[in-house]
Amino acid sequence: MLHYYYCLDAEKNFKSTGQRKMVFQKAEDIKERLNKTERSLWVNKFKMPPNEAKKLHSLLFKKAKAYFREQSKEKPNPTNAEVLCYILSGEVK
Repeated sequence: MLHYYYCLDAEKNFKSTGQRKMVFQKAEDIKERLNKTERSLWVNKFKMPPNEAKKLHSLLFKKAKAYFREQSKEKPNPTNAEVLCYILSGEVK
């Protein structure tokens, strides 16, 4: 999810429409794949009810966007442990 926001941000830095379109399509592909995981991972693998999976998915998207706004300049490549810590506590240690 963070990668999606980094791709959207990178799109703004390109000058030509062709370059923007390439990055934007990639970002949209990422978002599409993430939306598929909502069904295949949360519902099928972890047996969550579809509404709960949708709520969790949107919560994780909000957390990713908040992290991107707050921490992307300081920690552009967070580790899995840092991301998990941010999700749980709201701060990066």
